[in-house]
Amino acid sequence: MTPSETVSVDFSGIGIQVAGVDPRLAAGLRDVWKGFTVAAVHDPVLVVEVEDDPAPLTPGRQMAAGSRASRDAAGVRLARNEGGVSIDAAAGRAHVRLASGDDGRRIWGLVNLVNAALGFALERHGGGLLHAAGIVLAGRAFVLVGAEGAGKTTFARVAAGAGLPVLSDDQVVVVASGGRCDAVAAPIRHRDFPGPGPGRWPIAAFLLPVHGAPSAISPAGRLDLMARLAANLLYGTPLGHGETLDRLAAGAPARWLTFAPEPSFLRLLEAEQ
Repeated sequence: MTPSETVSVDFSGIGIQVAGVDPRLAAGLRDVWKGFTVAAVHDPVLVVEVEDDPAPLTPGRQMAAGSRASRDAAGVRLARNEGGVSIDAAAGRAHVRLASGDDGRRIWGLVNLVNAALGFALERHGGGLLHAAGIVLAGRAFVLVGAEGAGKTTFARVAAGAGLPVLSDDQVVVVASGGRCDAVAAPIRHRDFPGPGPGRWPIAAFLLPVHGAPSAISPAGRLDLMARLAANLLYGTPLGHGETLDRLAAGAPARWLTFAPEPSFLRLLEAEQ
């Protein structure tokens, strides 16, 4: 029997257990999730079983973006060039079949499939994986929500240049409970900005970006926020999305943020109460 390992991680209170991992891939996962790996997790939010698939990776060394989704009575299935995952979100369980071939592509394929499964599993915990950039300022998080071209990387880069910790410039884990919404540190980021390490921060505001100068900040309506969250909440079911959107919108205010690639907008955020 081929040896395998279990990799356990704690994403700031969100436990994930990934079992059946080839030892070479396990080492790669621990490197990707450095600072968040633990010996074991109790009551994990997500348990993932990994199975090697003899089917080869599609030719080429570049990873293709995106995944293909389908639904059946058992749950949700997602497929990528590197493999596929079956997700039972209600049970917090997923089964990954990982194509054979280049280890580098397999590691990142597995990371992407686990992230997708996490997005579905977080629904029952009042949270999700949001297409957004997040920074920490004065003990609070500011989460700028938007798709490609919204300015997420610019927002993160300017904040990092000012010495602020960056949660991510692409995907932020958010969880709402008890009328409060938190941004959760997790090793899910597009570029390697200096992070704050494990932790949770109350979201001071969801930011809806506008490109321009001078920097300005103003209140945004709930409907504007709900529409932006709905367009950028990754994975999950339509019913679960509705409940999650309500919790998120109730847990933090929304602000329009006009900004350019310079740090004056950070002073405006610092003044937000």
